[in-house]
Amino acid sequence: MRDMSVWCPSSMETTITSRNSTKVRAPLALLMPLFKQQSCNLRLDRYWTYELCHGRYIKQYREEREGKTTRLLEFTLGIITEKSLASLSEQAKTSTQEIPVSANIPTTKIEGLDTPYFMVNYTHGSICDVTGQPRTSHVLFVCYEEGQHDIYSIKEIYSCEYEIVILSPILCQHPLYRSRELPQTYLHCIPMEGSPKRPRNLLQIEAESLKLRSSDAILAGDTSSGSVKLKVLDDEKEDTTTTTSSSSSSTSERRPRVPLFSPQPAIDQKLVEDFLNGDYCLHGGSRWWKYEFCHGRKVEQYHEEQDGTRTSILLGYFNMENHKKWITQNPEKSYKPGKRQVSHFYSGGTTCDVTGAPRQVEVKLKCKESNSPSSMAVYLQEPRTCEYVLVVETSIVCPLLQHADHLGWFSAALPPDAAQDDGKGDDSGGKESNSCLI
Repeated sequence: MRDMSVWCPSSMETTITSRNSTKVRAPLALLMPLFKQQSCNLRLDRYWTYELCHGRYIKQYREEREGKTTRLLEFTLGIITEKSLASLSEQAKTSTQEIPVSANIPTTKIEGLDTPYFMVNYTHGSICDVTGQPRTSHVLFVCYEEGQHDIYSIKEIYSCEYEIVILSPILCQHPLYRSRELPQTYLHCIPMEGSPKRPRNLLQIEAESLKLRSSDAILAGDTSSGSVKLKVLDDEKEDTTTTTSSSSSSTSERRPRVPLFSPQPAIDQKLVEDFLNGDYCLHGGSRWWKYEFCHGRKVEQYHEEQDGTRTSILLGYFNMENHKKWITQNPEKSYKPGKRQVSHFYSGGTTCDVTGAPRQVEVKLKCKESNSPSSMAVYLQEPRTCEYVLVVETSIVCPLLQHADHLGWFSAALPPDAAQDDGKGDDSGGKESNSCLI
């Protein structure tokens, strides 16, 4: 027997009350500053590392080890030539464009949602062994307020043709590319004449639920007057000690936020262990000089010619005794509980032609929460001649901080003090900052 009726709002869909068109900056105009910055994004997968330098190229690479020999296997998935970039820049000079509200913006499925995107094509990559044609990539920029131009996903849609989704806050400035939240309709239940205010079955279910919850409850308060305070422990809530009528009412009125992107699977633990042990090295840099960082081993700068000839400069290698001395001389660099980063000192690099002293690097490993665990930001700076700062920002560091000692070292990955021979090469002497996002 029905004892309740349901009233639904007459308007189930959100209506657009604005004008038939809106005048906004074109998506390409919004993205051009990113292309001109030449910043790079890296993504660690179990087998490949992907490097996307916006407005320049997309590469995938991995290291192959044969005994003590290491070989870098690398493929270009697509490029944007200087001529193509100049053409895009000309298109972007039209800073505003009038777009109908009903414009047909292409969408892609992300977590089951139709998400609007703006696509940039990268062509003329390495020749594909299967098709005999150059590799190409389609980079889909989607709006995500908390994104940092992270690589959300990479998939090979056809042989040697790739689709890469980028989480970009820049595109959120365009109203037609903003995230579309899941529609929610609130139902108002009105009891029928002669019926209880709440359905009988619901009252029975709530009574049974209360009995079950009571078995895990804590009884507290003054029971001398016959009053009992019932407090239910909920592991998912951070604060269960104080409950007031005002806070409970505000909680009930607060609408749940539906996230656009669910957290991605955690990064492979073996990859994390290899990185901490120095067996998996990170490569960065988008200009003449590139750099290689092997945790607990070395930081090296290099330039590779087309014929494979490599010029290397050692920026520093890790030695625990030298690191301890550096921490003693710079106590502010030591790790204390609550800090969100650790600093490591790499010294004894190739002698600098300008200062006459060996090069050295401070490596900062920063905890930075991210929606994509395999994502990290890496950039190299040279604040003083031949003295460098390498910053690695990643969520991988966050759980490791609880294992860090006062030296900032993770007890699970103590490195061997393996000195490296000085690399020889031309002095860059530059102050450039190459940034990469992994």
